[in-house]
Amino acid sequence: MRNELATLNIVHAASPTAKHLTISMGARLATDGESSEELYRRVDSLLYQAKQAGRNHLTLG
Repeated sequence: MRNELATLNIVHAASPTAKHLTISMGARLATDGESSEELYRRVDSLLYQAKQAGRNHLTLG
């Protein structure tokens, strides 16, 4: 998804620093017995790790 979005070269007019839209993501496979709330909490944490790493990152957990 990150690469496909980058190839579209969509101008990010609202950003003072970024020229084009990018996406940062956190991703994780659910484990047996893991509640949806726990999965959401962990993926949300991974998303913020990706954002802290800079623009256009994917963090897996």
